[in-house]
Amino acid sequence: MNSYLKTQTITTTLEPPTGDKFQLAAILPLVKPTRESTNDIPITLHLSKVGADTPLGCYVYSIYDNKNKEVYQTLLNNGEETLVDLTKKIGLLVSKKYGIPTYVSMSGSWSLEDLISTVKLIVDFIDESY
Repeated sequence: MNSYLKTQTITTTLEPPTGDKFQLAAILPLVKPTRESTNDIPITLHLSKVGADTPLGCYVYSIYDNKNKEVYQTLLNNGEETLVDLTKKIGLLVSKKYGIPTYVSMSGSWSLEDLISTVKLIVDFIDESY
């Protein structure tokens, strides 16, 4: 079976307790990933505060190394410094939590204050999707 057939695509709008609501488009494996299993299907997340008709903001690929328990990242599309920091941090945390590669992109105006509530909403959303 092709790996793209083993995924689900979900879109939603999330509203943090502080800050502006944002749109999330997620491509998730059908089976919930764990660090103990072999995970070859990545989680893909796109977060946008400005809607669908915007240029791609920052885009980061993260991969979890089970052997060394580290996350390695590469920047696929650059953006403003705060946006790069947030995108890399979200990719790192999601990859580390699930032991799975991630693609994370963000568009719009984000601040460092958005990080904690955004990560919590994303992790809760992923967990509730299974």
